Amino acid sequence: MMRHTFFARCRLAASVAFVAVAAFAAGACVDLAEPRLPNLGAPAFLSLTLRQIPGLPFEVTGSLTAGRDSSGIRRRLLSPLVVVTQPITFGEPNAQGSYLISVKPPIPAAYTGPFEVQPPIIEGVAAPVTFRWWGIRRLDPDTVRPDALGDVALHVESELGPAVPASRSQQWFLELRGDFGSIRVSGDGPPPTTLRIPSQFIPAAPDKRVEISLIYFQSATTIPAPGNYIAAVTLDTRVAWVLKLP
Repeated sequence: MMRHTFFARCRLAASVAFVAVAAFAAGACVDLAEPRLPNLGAPAFLSLTLRQIPGLPFEVTGSLTAGRDSSGIRRRLLSPLVVVTQPITFGEPNAQGSYLISVKPPIPAAYTGPFEVQPPIIEGVAAPVTFRWWGIRRLDPDTVRPDALGDVALHVESELGPAVPASRSQQWFLELRGDFGSIRVSGDGPPPTTLRIPSQFIPAAPDKRVEISLIYFQSATTIPAPGNYIAAVTLDTRVAWVLKLP
C-alpha cells in the first residue's frame, strides 16, 4: 500500500512540474514575440560644452543619444559631429545607448570664432540647427598696470559677428585673484567693452601680482519641429591678464 502511494505522489509531482515548465515556455514565447522596449519614439539629444581656457588645449565634452524610433529601434547616425570644421566621429554607444564625447581638437589658443557646431545628422529625425557663436578678444597686452588713481581699465571685444541662434543665455564673470583671496563680479549679456576696476576692489598682493580672468558663457537649447531632436550647447571662452602693482 505504501509503495502505491509513493508512486502516485511521484506522478502528481511530475505532472505539476510539467505544467509549470509548459506555462513558463508559453510565457517566454509571448515575451519574445512582443518585446516591451523602453522609450519608444524617444527624441535624439545632444549635450555639448566647448571650452577655451588660456594655457589649456581647446576641449569639447558632452554626450549624444540617438533615441529610438516608434518601433523601439535605435536610430542610426548618418554623419559625424563637426566643431570648428573638425569632424568628430563616434565609437560604440554605452549600455544606455549614449555616445560619450571628450576630445581636444587642434584649435589655436588665439582663435576667437566663429565657434561653429554642426550636430550629427540622425536617421528619422528633424534636421539639426547649426550653432555659430563668437568668443572674446583681449585688446590689452597680457600685463597691465593701474592708472594714477590706482584703478585698472581692461578692454575686450565680444560682438565679433552674428550669432546663430541669436537668442541665447549670456553671462560673464570677472575674477581677480591675489595672495589672500579673490574678488568676483558678474553680469548678464556680453561683457562690456571696457571693464573698470576701482582700486578698492583690487585684492591685496604682497608680491605685487594679481591674476585677472574674464569668463564668458553662452548657451542655448534648440528643438526644431517636430521636436524629436534636442541640442543643448554651451560655449565657455576666457581671456586673462596679469596686473602688476606698483
